[in-house]
Amino acid sequence: SYDSIYIVPVNADFLVTNPYSGCRPFQANFVDASYNANYWEWHFGDGDTMISQSSNHFYTSSGNFDITLIVNDSISGCKDTFTRINAIDVFDIEANFISNSYQGCNPFELTFNDASTTESFVTNWFWDFGNGQTSSTPIPPDIIYSNPNDTTYNITLWIKDNDNCEDSISRIITLNQYPSLSFITDTTKVCPETPILFTNLSSADSGTVYQWNMGDSSIIDTFELSHDYSYPGLYTIILSAITPAGCDTMLVKENLLEILEKPNIYITGSQSITINEVAQLNASGGQSYEWTPKESLSNPYIPNPIADPDDTTIYTVFVIDSNLCHNYDSVTIIVV
Repeated sequence: SYDSIYIVPVNADFLVTNPYSGCRPFQANFVDASYNANYWEWHFGDGDTMISQSSNHFYTSSGNFDITLIVNDSISGCKDTFTRINAIDVFDIEANFISNSYQGCNPFELTFNDASTTESFVTNWFWDFGNGQTSSTPIPPDIIYSNPNDTTYNITLWIKDNDNCEDSISRIITLNQYPSLSFITDTTKVCPETPILFTNLSSADSGTVYQWNMGDSSIIDTFELSHDYSYPGLYTIILSAITPAGCDTMLVKENLLEILEKPNIYITGSQSITINEVAQLNASGGQSYEWTPKESLSNPYIPNPIADPDDTTIYTVFVIDSNLCHNYDSVTIIVV
């Protein structure tokens, strides 16, 4: 005779307890209804799995989820799989907002607009603008941010929809300062070709770039500098600055510098003479005079010395006026 072996099949099945849908985070509960199984493997449709006979699962993302249960019998080796399509519905709601900017220079005005999405419709809004101002409207008023220091503001929008689902989002707004510009010069009235020291006393964020417009077509990118001018006149100085955040400003000092005229020298004495003759030199236009070469002159420190050269000589006079500006000119005495 023969013994009969009867293999009892394995059957996978489960129940989803009510509720089947809701707001996230949503807890779903699953009850095993399989038979002849001693191993249960759950797949929750969001990438998470669990090995347990009955189970629950938290959903943190929205959507419709297929639930799969895989069971087997370790004695018979039989296996079965059961899937419930769209078994769980986690309502979609996502808080979101947009602004015309997320960084600005003090003070700056921002416009906020709700960009939230939901399966139903939003019924409640609450805005916290991070500066003590709030709003409960879908289109809040424009907000002005002002602070004497660089700072950030945490902007939060909370929403609730018709299904009583809630969500919130926060974003950072950065407020930067305009440079506070200031500079001085060591003088404001000088002779041509005299270096002037420009000292920058500005206050600004690290990395700020400075540019000087010197009024004579010179544009110089530096923090501070020394500069001289070749021609007389009045010069306007413009100091500009821009921070790494893009906050830019300028300081204009109209007609700050007066560059004086050089002495206007009138000189005579160019002539031809014979050996042992002398020549009268004359210069005007200043307060002090110095002629070179000095060796053949009666007095090199007067405007009208007598010259007694042995050969042809170029005499140069250096003239200083009452402003201590200087100039020079020359005459030639030809000895024949």
